[in-house]
Amino acid sequence: MFERLTTLHLSKMPKLMHLWKENSQQGRGIQNLESLQVSYCGRLKNLVPSSMCFRNLHTLRVSKCHGLISLATSSTVKGLVQLKELRIRRCKRMREIATNEGEGEAGDEICFNQLYSLSLYDLPTLGSFFHLGNRTIKFPSLEYLYVHSCPELKIFSNGVLSMQKLKHVGLDGNYWSPYQEGDLFPVEDVNTFIKRCWEKNNDLCLRQLFTQKTNASTSEAGEENDVDDLEDDSM
Repeated sequence: MFERLTTLHLSKMPKLMHLWKENSQQGRGIQNLESLQVSYCGRLKNLVPSSMCFRNLHTLRVSKCHGLISLATSSTVKGLVQLKELRIRRCKRMREIATNEGEGEAGDEICFNQLYSLSLYDLPTLGSFFHLGNRTIKFPSLEYLYVHSCPELKIFSNGVLSMQKLKHVGLDGNYWSPYQEGDLFPVEDVNTFIKRCWEKNNDLCLRQLFTQKTNASTSEAGEENDVDDLEDDSM
């Protein structure tokens, strides 16, 4: 019935909890999707069942789906062999992109062969992109990596990373590109870059908090002095 469907956009469906059930025959009919966009589905718990494989999907965009804790399982992610663009925005409960199904054996890897652009925006509980144990994560085509307003993000992945073509990195106002540095991004330092930016932003927040408290204390002290002056004048 849906074999020829290549584009699917779902929006403003507050009661939707599952796009497809596990082993659903109707779901298997749309595995030729090339573009999937889901937004404003606040109760959505599961985006892609582990039993389904979207080998033709090249664009995946998800926004304001606050019921999602992760995007997909590691086995499902392995099947996204044609994915070129991944964009996730404003999902308040999302903690990681892929859920680990085991620690992974030596030599086990996940490869996003075609992924060209990865963008994450306003994910307040995201702690890592991929928490996949000892697995190797490869992005042989990734050139653009943008992250904004993900305050809990401290590391990209615990496993080995490979990003040989990464050219543009943006993380909360911290930018890197070969036009500035004259070379490709040092791929082995992605985790270091994220950690350094997180520490920088965290230190800035602490300084701002300290400044606010200091200003508040100074203001209170000034008000007390004004009261004392008024009392002295009245005497």
